[in-house]
Amino acid sequence: MDTKPLFFASTPESHAAARGWLQRVFASGGQDEIKLKPKELEERFWSMNVLWGPSARLSIVCAEATRSSLGEEYGPEAILAQAAYVLDVICRWGALGAKPQFGFGQVTLPDVDRGLVEKGWSLTKNATARYQPSRQEDFSRNAERFRLDRFFAAEYEIGARNPYLGWPHLIGDCKSFDYRAHFIPCAFDLRYKSRGRNGANANLKSMRQWFRDKYEGKAADTRGLGESRGARVAEALFGKSGGESDDRVAGRIGVSHLFRREAGGPYHLKVWGHVPPAVTAGLGVSVEDAAATALEFLNEVFEITRVVAEFKKEEVLGH
Repeated sequence: MDTKPLFFASTPESHAAARGWLQRVFASGGQDEIKLKPKELEERFWSMNVLWGPSARLSIVCAEATRSSLGEEYGPEAILAQAAYVLDVICRWGALGAKPQFGFGQVTLPDVDRGLVEKGWSLTKNATARYQPSRQEDFSRNAERFRLDRFFAAEYEIGARNPYLGWPHLIGDCKSFDYRAHFIPCAFDLRYKSRGRNGANANLKSMRQWFRDKYEGKAADTRGLGESRGARVAEALFGKSGGESDDRVAGRIGVSHLFRREAGGPYHLKVWGHVPPAVTAGLGVSVEDAAATALEFLNEVFEITRVVAEFKKEEVLGH
C-alpha cells in the first residue's frame, strides 16, 4: 500500500514545545531507546512513513464458513452484516487502530452496501435487546468498562477562522504532498499543546488544560494527595503517563485531525469520549458536561459553524 511521510501541522506558538515531544513519542522505538540523542530521534522521525490519504485503503473479505446450526443470525452472512455495521459505527463516531489520541484512525466505508449495514443494525439491535449480563459480567462490578450510555460524540464543520489554514508550522516533512486537500494532522495540538485563535485567549493551552481550569477547585475526596478537582478530572479524561504501569490512566476523550469529506469542501472535526460513572459520582462531571466543555474549547480554537452529526445511543442500538 502507498504510504506517506509522517508529519504534523502545528500553530507557531505550539511548534517549539511539540517538536521534540512528538519525535520522542514516535521515534523512540520503546523504553529501551528513550535515551537516544535528539539528533538521532529527529533522523528517525523524518524517515517514518504511515498510511493516510485516499490511497490508504483496506478491504475486508469474509472467509468461507459453514452455516451455523444456531440459526441464520449466526451464519456467515449475518456475521458480515454485523461487522459492516460495527465498522460503520466506528467510522461515524470514533477511530480505528493505534494512537487515536493523536488523530489517527479516521476511516470511512466508501463502497459499502447500505442495505448490508441496515441488516447488521437490525441483528445487533435484537441481540443487545436480549442480552442479560451474567454475574461475572455485571457492569456494576467494573464501573470503568465502556458503556454507550456513558459515551458522547459529535462531528463539527469548521468555518473560515481556522488557525491551521494557510501554511502552519510542520513537524516532519510532507514531501510536497498536498495534504490540505484531504486533512490537516493537528489533533495532538488540540489535546495537548494548542493556543487560542485570538489574542484574548492567548493563554489557552489545550483541551486538557481547558477541562482542568473549568473544573478547578478542591474535590470532596482527594485521597490524601491534595490534588485539585480540575487536575483529577483532566487525569481521568485525558490520561496519565509515566510512573509505574499500574498507575497509568488511558485517555478517554479523542479528537480527530481536521478532514474534508470532499476535495475543496469545508473542514470537519470529530470529538468523542467516555465518562465513567466514577467521574460523575466522585468529581461531578456528567457525560453532558464533558460534551459541552469539549465544544466550548473547540469554539475558542475554531469557528464551529455547524453540528454535522451527534451521537445518540438509541440510534445505534435501537433502544
